[in-house]
Amino acid sequence: MKWVRTFAWFAIAAQFVFVAAWIVAGALENGYSALDHHVSELGADGAANPAIMNVAIVALGLGIAALAPALLRVLPRRRAAQVAAGLFLLSGLAIVVSGLFNADCSSAVDATCQDRWDAWDVDTSAKIHAWSSLVAQGLFLATPFALARALWNRPVAAPTLACGVAGVVLSVGLTVLFGIHHAPDGLTQRLGLGLLHTWVVLVAIGILWEARRQPEPPAATPMRPRDFFGSSWSGEGELVPWPYFFWRRFPQRLEIQRDATFLTDEAWYFDDTARRTDGTVVHKRRVFCTLEGPDRVRVMSDPLLDGTEILLEEDGYRIVPYRVAIPVGPVHFGLTVRDSATVDDGTLVNRLKIRWFGLPVARVELRARPATCSPASSEQRAP
Repeated sequence: MKWVRTFAWFAIAAQFVFVAAWIVAGALENGYSALDHHVSELGADGAANPAIMNVAIVALGLGIAALAPALLRVLPRRRAAQVAAGLFLLSGLAIVVSGLFNADCSSAVDATCQDRWDAWDVDTSAKIHAWSSLVAQGLFLATPFALARALWNRPVAAPTLACGVAGVVLSVGLTVLFGIHHAPDGLTQRLGLGLLHTWVVLVAIGILWEARRQPEPPAATPMRPRDFFGSSWSGEGELVPWPYFFWRRFPQRLEIQRDATFLTDEAWYFDDTARRTDGTVVHKRRVFCTLEGPDRVRVMSDPLLDGTEILLEEDGYRIVPYRVAIPVGPVHFGLTVRDSATVDDGTLVNRLKIRWFGLPVARVELRARPATCSPASSEQRAP
């Protein structure tokens, strides 16, 4: 996945290169105004430093096109993902073409240039530049809708679709503004380019998130799996929200209970209950476990997004980091949990670190001891 991250970073860098190019080239161009003149005029024939702008336009197009293979690697395998990648590729290539075929005049240095554009009396290179820019804009506006369809079963699909609708509405508004006489065309174009840059950066950040290095499983808990899975547990714990330096003075103390019920030798479930010290139940769930192999247990539960796995070893077990859905009013947030445990004089000490998109949310420490379970039943039932 290293190349995927490289492509995403290149797409982000290309946006900053493009902005820096029109700032530098505009400062070196006599009579040029960012409020009144188009960006492409800095790369037109007769401009002071056309190479700066044209190379930046090509880099911008390559950066957008670079998102295509990266998206194919991280998006779900479905036709909409291919369409989304294709739209980014084609729009990026269209921008590259517009950078290779520059305009033949600039209104900053040629007073008749705008009249020639209005009469469409420009050379072939300028016409190719104009048409390729228009095609790139149309293709690019379609990318959020294809991405939303590719991500339709994920929470991010709705915001992606909203971005697409907002992009179309704003683009229509900017197009209308272009048609107003004496409107600041340069500013209008840069507002549109700002939307483009923002969307590219957001998509690249999403790719970086999906292609992030997965954390290693926590250190193995030094307890035989059959001793853990074949037992019911009870104990106490505390939850400390972030920021820890403040809330650790006011932890939420809990009483916990886990009851194991075996359906077969390969399938069982836990009933987990957490109560406040006053007896109020704050958490209750049923966790289903199936033995997928001699070294692996599959774990599923309503709050778990996509479930998780427990890796069994000779002298211990590891819980793969997992995601849970936590309701806050009508909204559910997907949080990532890293679960590690140690054994202290027969007491299982379970530590959970809870994060949201890498940001700390809370940490939990649970201390539990086996309740009622005979060694014989553990040997017979547990893996």
